[in-house]
Amino acid sequence: MVQVIAVVGRKGGIGKTTVAVHLAGELAARGKRVHLVDADPQGSAAQWAAPGNLRLPVDHLPVTVDSLKAWVGQVRKVAAEILILDCPPHLDAALGAAVGLADLAILPCGPSGLDMMAMSEVLAVIRRAREHRAGKPAALIVPNRVDRRTAEGREIVEELGKLGEPVGPALAYRSAFVRAFNTGDTVGSFATGSPADSEVKAVADVIERVLA
Repeated sequence: MVQVIAVVGRKGGIGKTTVAVHLAGELAARGKRVHLVDADPQGSAAQWAAPGNLRLPVDHLPVTVDSLKAWVGQVRKVAAEILILDCPPHLDAALGAAVGLADLAILPCGPSGLDMMAMSEVLAVIRRAREHRAGKPAALIVPNRVDRRTAEGREIVEELGKLGEPVGPALAYRSAFVRAFNTGDTVGSFATGSPADSEVKAVADVIERVLA
């Protein structure tokens, strides 16, 4: 049975693609049969994969309001042990469809007040879905682009904890994640053992426990 992880958010710039690609790469490195679907018409994950350095298949299956039913059918045909959906922002129908398919929703969140407001909106969608799906999906908030030198960076985990959902290990604001996109790879491959790699591994550890 395929386990579906949807990486979702209501605004751009929160690092959904960075989180999706790195978690896909880390879970694949642990021996999982992982398939990443880039559902965003912008195609950032597909661009990331274009050099051919990622050790997993990446398909660009953009979702729009008009293609929603067909998109769900395409996604359900993907053969994998773990299917990760990198979802677009600003499209409520796509968010609802992804949450409706997911066993686990990953919610990256930056430290700004706008990020926190958008997070509350996504959680409302998830909680409505649970009413019809026997409590699914589970949710994991991932603090992202955290700068612990700032007050916002130090306080984000505490603030996110007030939203009533599990909060995972934080991913810091690191140049290694920028270089990963530029090289079409993940920090687990070109910066093994680095702080960035350790942070990704910590989030993957939590995901494995949730899916188990």
